[in-house]
Amino acid sequence: ILLAVLTNALLHLVLTAQAMQTTNLMITVLGSGMLLMSRRWMAFVVVVVMVGWGATAAVFWNGPEWIHFGFALLSSCVVGALVHEARLRFVQRFLRMRHQQRSQRHALRERETSFAAIVDRNDDAILVLDRVGHVLYENPSAQALRARHPDLLDGVFEVQATVSGVSTEIRIERDDGSEGTAEVWIAVTEWDGSGALLVTIRDVTDRKRAEPE
Repeated sequence: ILLAVLTNALLHLVLTAQAMQTTNLMITVLGSGMLLMSRRWMAFVVVVVMVGWGATAAVFWNGPEWIHFGFALLSSCVVGALVHEARLRFVQRFLRMRHQQRSQRHALRERETSFAAIVDRNDDAILVLDRVGHVLYENPSAQALRARHPDLLDGVFEVQATVSGVSTEIRIERDDGSEGTAEVWIAVTEWDGSGALLVTIRDVTDRKRAEPE
């Protein structure tokens, strides 16, 4: 399409031999600057336009009108080239930003996946509670522990709900059915943009047994 428009503008200038027909070439150059995405194609258009116009002017020169339109065409080529370069840099910057954003989102998903895998495989029971004690998240260890102790969080939550960074000890039933001791840590955090409590429950039975009386 561009080649057809360019050829038509040059032929019109040659066949009419009128300097004012240079405006068609000016419009073509400016339009190329706004539409083309290749520096090579833009340079091709400018060179063809200037060479074609120069050859035509050399044959049909008949007054200062050609000088006027020649200067106007040259100005159009400069403006078109500047517009083209500005657009090209803007698009390239935009594409780089999109690529960086995709890369960041991909890296974030990978970190979230890795973190979730670490939490899910952790022997400690990890839970996230809202401000009224509803469980927003729990890892498999917490699910297993709560299955053995349905009322596990009742007392702990009531005492510690407004305190961050404190711990307490509770009695629990261990995986093997024996009785043990667990250390409960509660800290204030955020979950989905709202205030929440992070509860970590660790079986410290073996450590307690190893401590001197």
